[in-house]
Amino acid sequence: MSKLYSPHVQLPARTPQSTPVDKITHLLEKYRNSVPSHVQRCVLLSTGSYNPCHQMHIKTFQIIKKALESSYGKLVVGAFISPSHGQYVSGKLRDDYIETEARLEICKLSIDSETNKLKEMYGEENADDFLSVDRWESAVCCEFIDFPDITFSLREYIEQQFPNENIQIIYICGSDHIEKCPYVLSFPTRLKCGAAILNRPSHSKSAASKQSSYKATEHIYWVDTTMEDECSSTLVRNKAKLGESISQWVYPEVESYMRTHHIYFP
Repeated sequence: MSKLYSPHVQLPARTPQSTPVDKITHLLEKYRNSVPSHVQRCVLLSTGSYNPCHQMHIKTFQIIKKALESSYGKLVVGAFISPSHGQYVSGKLRDDYIETEARLEICKLSIDSETNKLKEMYGEENADDFLSVDRWESAVCCEFIDFPDITFSLREYIEQQFPNENIQIIYICGSDHIEKCPYVLSFPTRLKCGAAILNRPSHSKSAASKQSSYKATEHIYWVDTTMEDECSSTLVRNKAKLGESISQWVYPEVESYMRTHHIYFP
């Protein structure tokens, strides 16, 4: 049972130290006058093990941001990667578990590396620095918290931090996730949040059927991509254990960090 539906359970408070909002503040001000106020401002959220974070994780945010802005008329002013609590990840992965602080650092290195690359390509003003690491779930909560509660908690926190702004929280996931957790499609009514679903060619007909059924549902955003599942954290782990280069899938700073700290590498 999700804690969202157990009101007697108190979740720890979020703070700017656990869930930084400086990038959101910057982008709200940057577009204050150039983007009309009727354009919905959005903050994206993705949860998962991130054991470890790789390039496809970061590029997924960019694909969804671009689609929301070009196809749905939104303005993305922030996004969060929220790595899962160690209680869940260690139970799932056993000896392959990466300690929480290391997972958080790898996420940060990945974000910084991609952001710097985009700034070099397009210039500082044209490459929005919108993605942050959310430490709350993994480093502040004392136990595993299910993703609907994380989404709802973030919505409340953003409303508190920006009481004069109309910001929609959008939970992002792959269409394969919808097969396991179809209640994501109820987020607009149950959590007052949106959901953006990345639909890859490799995902099943069952997911395609749900897309057809919910295509016109308000605040459910379907994003098609030709990007295949060319990378996974499992692949990265297996390659690193063999001592092979993982530069094809992770950023150089991440591979260096993992080698230095002997994360999978001999």
